[in-house]
Amino acid sequence: MAGLFAVSPHAYNGGISGWAWAQDGLGKFSSPVEIGWLPSFGRNHLVGHYKAGFGYDNSKYKNLLNDVNGNAWVQTGAQPQYEAGRASAWFMADQMLMRNGDGPTNGLIALAGWMWSDGKTTAMSHHVWAGMTETGAAWGRPNDSVGAMFQWMTMSRASVLQQEAALAAGVPFPDNQWGKVWGIQTHENIYEVFYNAHVANGMSLQPDFQYINRPGGSTVFHDAAVMALQFNVVM
Repeated sequence: MAGLFAVSPHAYNGGISGWAWAQDGLGKFSSPVEIGWLPSFGRNHLVGHYKAGFGYDNSKYKNLLNDVNGNAWVQTGAQPQYEAGRASAWFMADQMLMRNGDGPTNGLIALAGWMWSDGKTTAMSHHVWAGMTETGAAWGRPNDSVGAMFQWMTMSRASVLQQEAALAAGVPFPDNQWGKVWGIQTHENIYEVFYNAHVANGMSLQPDFQYINRPGGSTVFHDAAVMALQFNVVM
């Protein structure tokens, strides 16, 4: 699978559709390419989904660290260097390990993924996750599901060096794709568990608990425990 999407030069909230190729000022495109594999193993038809992709955006993006002379622009105040293009890559997979009954998700499923983006222009360079889901068949609740996931997000070296340069110069941290920066960002970990309880036909209740280590990627804030409750209705 491959695609070609317009990169809008306009600062609209949410952006213009990537299919809007007739907008004024257009001249840059994003080109993702992805391959996939959907195997089914054994007599129980243990299904899996595997995909890998690469994307390239030929727009120009501001270097997070260097100015036109190769120095930290947060210290010199000079014009930042602009990079021609931004690359990204990803891999995602899920695989059923044990089947409980009919259906593509009725069993124990392992899932994992990895995403990378060019760290010279992107604050978060890597995002890795792994988790498992299972139905409630073992305890007589086949329509329920339970899951756990771990996520690790790390900031690019250019982003860390930019923030260290700002701290040394006594100037405010520049904002990035995560929003306002409160301290030097290195990485963030998220641990999550959920239980989806089938209440009635088309209705479910899902409590979700997350523990966030290093919120915002820095040590400025204490670790956070977040509890949520989601009510789903399918008409």
